[in-house]
Amino acid sequence: MELDQYMDEPRAQAFDFTPLNSTVNSPDETFGSIINNMMIDSWSSNVSFTSYYHACAPSTCTFENKHRMNIFLLVTTIVSIFGGLSLGLKVCMKIILEIWEKVMNGCHHTNSIRSCVIHDERQLTSRLNSLLLAITLCCLFVNSAFKSRLITVQILKPSLTTYEDLLQSYADTVQCSCSQISIQYESFVTIVPHFHQICSSDFVSNEWINYIQNRLNSTEPYDIDDWYYSADAQFQLLASICQLTQETVSSAIERLTANYLINIELLSRALLTKRIRMSIDQLQIISPNTFRRTFFLIREFVGTNMLLSGPSTNWVINIPHEIVEGGTVNMKPLTYNGCSCEQSSQCVESSRGMFVGCYALEALLKSKLACFYDQQCIDTSQVFQAMDSSSLLSSRFDSNSTIESLVAQLMIEEYTRNLSYEKYLEQCAASSCTYSYVLKRDMIVGITYLLGLYGGLLIICRI
Repeated sequence: MELDQYMDEPRAQAFDFTPLNSTVNSPDETFGSIINNMMIDSWSSNVSFTSYYHACAPSTCTFENKHRMNIFLLVTTIVSIFGGLSLGLKVCMKIILEIWEKVMNGCHHTNSIRSCVIHDERQLTSRLNSLLLAITLCCLFVNSAFKSRLITVQILKPSLTTYEDLLQSYADTVQCSCSQISIQYESFVTIVPHFHQICSSDFVSNEWINYIQNRLNSTEPYDIDDWYYSADAQFQLLASICQLTQETVSSAIERLTANYLINIELLSRALLTKRIRMSIDQLQIISPNTFRRTFFLIREFVGTNMLLSGPSTNWVINIPHEIVEGGTVNMKPLTYNGCSCEQSSQCVESSRGMFVGCYALEALLKSKLACFYDQQCIDTSQVFQAMDSSSLLSSRFDSNSTIESLVAQLMIEEYTRNLSYEKYLEQCAASSCTYSYVLKRDMIVGITYLLGLYGGLLIICRI
């Protein structure tokens, strides 16, 4: 395809362009649909679990393995314990008896005393063996009886009341596993935006706009630099901005609540509330920034191209008395407060407590809220009432705030969230909860066990 034929002065070298590939996109596709899709044909993703693992860099891993000791291992352990104790006691008895023999017998060479010792050796060995065995068992049991133990308890399918009781008593150790690890936000939380009252006032209604237009048409013509000259256009823009911000916020909330909360463990009420508050904080930052970029692009597009405004507030067309075929029409830029619309699209000046300028949008954005709270400023005939100034006490915008500052915050006063923890718990469907606590033996329990051991040993000795 050559473009030289459409040029007044063809170039020495023709432009040769390669047409687009019709197999990639349909030739019938419009630029409107392409722009709606943000010039994107498709998205591709490449998920690397290896990179995720290295970025996570887990410090530790834990796992649980439950098993029971079989009977063979149990018997082997018991036999080994008693065998080891028996061997150790026999060695100790032999050493003790040798020492006892040397100490208690003054004459080591007499046969009568030696035979007496040999006669009583077996009986003494048996008694000392039983005594040392009892002392050893008592020491082992005392160590076990008064030693603290970590107890882990598992509760299957706990209710909300049970979980909150556990959270209050064992906040540091309680853990509940969710059967559903991905839960959609909209199933348990609702977010309601509260807009500035100007977007619900009479000043964005058709009745008010018609009232301004009728007033403009029924009186003497206003000068271009009079606010009433372009007031109807400004309020139409204000109504459109309110509608646009409401739709933008509604779409942002829908996108947020359509996301999923992914967590394998049940979150506490406080932690879940914190997570939702962080999401709303991100919404309050991201949504206005995105809207401001688009809004700024529109303002720059209009101002850079110096488009002629509807009320002719930026350029005046000088129409000659006699229209000659092929003649020219001169356009003269207007000036506001020493600023020419030929040089800037944001020239404004004050008029009747509001602003007028090259474009109704720029004048509206520079106007302050004070006029909307002043009856003598907004409507001296009192057909429509000014906004209630007492509402400023609960508003984050004061009377000196400009419309532009409201637009920068999407006209939002605040967000109200309604979090249903019961619905979240229902969606989580906790399969089980586990908690741990340290069991400490008290003195009464230890003495009870010792008395029981003494009774058992006494019976064994009698037998």
